[in-house]
Amino acid sequence: MFDWNPLFHITDQTRGFAFFKYTPHNSSVFYPIYMTLALLLIGLMIEFMTRKHASTSWSARGLEYQRSPSTQTITGSLVENSQK
Repeated sequence: MFDWNPLFHITDQTRGFAFFKYTPHNSSVFYPIYMTLALLLIGLMIEFMTRKHASTSWSARGLEYQRSPSTQTITGSLVENSQK
């Protein structure tokens, strides 16, 4: 019933190591490791794919955009913040 849950496997295996006469029959040591690696891989792939869509202002500490006064749009060039 809980075969899909890695926490069940971790709890069952820990119980098997802690208590002498308890033998874990329904869990695997490697399932939580495989799930962790698979979810980490999926998360890193998602982060890699969305990295190019991140806003440049998130990483531009101390920098601000220079606005064009005639069109009121952002020109995209960064200037240093001189009001520190």
